[in-house]
Amino acid sequence: MSIKRYVSAALTTTLLVSVTFCSFATDAISTTVPSTKPSTTPAPVIKAESEVDRLTKEFGAEAALIIIAAQNEIKTIHTSLDSLRKDIKAAKEAEEVDEAALSALLEKEKALQADLKTKEDALRILRDDLKLKAEFGAEAAAKIIASKDEISVVRSSLDSLRKDIKAAKEAEEVDEAALSALLEKEKALQADLKTKEDALRILRDNLKLKAEFGAEAAAKIIASKDEISVVRSSLDSLRKDIKAAKEAEEVDETALAALLEKEEALVSDLATKEKALKDYIKSLRPTPPTPPTPPTPTNTATPAPTTSAN
Repeated sequence: MSIKRYVSAALTTTLLVSVTFCSFATDAISTTVPSTKPSTTPAPVIKAESEVDRLTKEFGAEAALIIIAAQNEIKTIHTSLDSLRKDIKAAKEAEEVDEAALSALLEKEKALQADLKTKEDALRILRDDLKLKAEFGAEAAAKIIASKDEISVVRSSLDSLRKDIKAAKEAEEVDEAALSALLEKEKALQADLKTKEDALRILRDNLKLKAEFGAEAAAKIIASKDEISVVRSSLDSLRKDIKAAKEAEEVDETALAALLEKEEALVSDLATKEKALKDYIKSLRPTPPTPPTPPTPTNTATPAPTTSAN
């Protein structure tokens, strides 16, 4: 027998023995060791907070019921709209389209959409008002709500006026005098809107100051902010004068220098007032405690044993 055939036969015999042994070992293990299933721990049951409980916790029981009733009305309108749109689709896909019936359905859809928007806006306003009462109290919230209502009226007037302006511009014969009057009215309404929005922002800021620092400290901060506002207004006005003086045909260097000196003084005054306000507010807020310094680690390593020389 050649060496190659001998090695081949030996390898075949070895493989057969290995496979047989592995099969025997596997059978032995499977019959002697019982299979263990991993123990599963049941997940904790978390009880979800209901919408009623959540709203009651946030706004109180009475307000929660009002909100839920409004939400249900909105859901009902959504359902009606979905059903109506199916009818509209069917009416459009009919072999013979009944234009009168389709027009009536579309009008009904338009009315439902308007009703939906009205109810959604009312619910949003209600929730905003309730949050204001929770944050600032009933009296302050009433002032904010009244201010927001005034702003809403001005915005509505602006929207209506802009439609009139658009119509006036698109007329076959543009009445320039009437258009100019409308544009002036728009400008006045925009200024009124900005004034009211600024007043509302300041009111809310002041209420937050009172809530954070108390009435007395808030009054000082508000007075300081008013002074800063006056200085800024003076600076804005002065810079317009400086610009005009620089752009004059004949620049009066003496007058311009005086204006620039005044500007420098106002800038310095503004910086002083702003720093004083910042420092005062900082003094009202508690200083966070300094974290303790970690102890310095000591060397606790055991000394190496000394061996006595023989």
